[in-house]
Amino acid sequence: MVQTRKNAARRVAERGVRTPKMYFNHETARFYDLTGADVTDEALAAIVRRTPTRKVPEPALHPTHDPVNHPAHYTQGSVECIDAIESALALTGFIAFLRGQVLKYAWRVGAKGDPLEDAKKGAWYQARLVHALAKVDALSDVAEREDRP
Repeated sequence: MVQTRKNAARRVAERGVRTPKMYFNHETARFYDLTGADVTDEALAAIVRRTPTRKVPEPALHPTHDPVNHPAHYTQGSVECIDAIESALALTGFIAFLRGQVLKYAWRVGAKGDPLEDAKKGAWYQARLVHALAKVDALSDVAEREDRP
């Protein structure tokens, strides 16, 4: 009985409704009306049933949150995790990492979560891989030109 009353109090509080017709005594875990009379469980159930559910907006993870191109949970301050990985691994290590990511997202399409989002993530890593390979190509062109007499 006490647990039912506590649950009713919690549900009324969660829904954001305050009723001036009764109060909750935490020591006795009971509701009382303004005259001091005990409020019955049936009356509490009726209040909970007719209390409208208040929708509380969920806070945005990040104002520019994009789960494919810039997931907010991969950014610390102004540094995105992918940029830190690129700096730490150098170009050849970063290319190997990107190849692994492309394979991972292609492998799991349809097996976990939203398949379209996984395909987009795989495409994002593929585009990043192409960009990294273009850097290697450009660097090798520069090196060849420097080696020419």
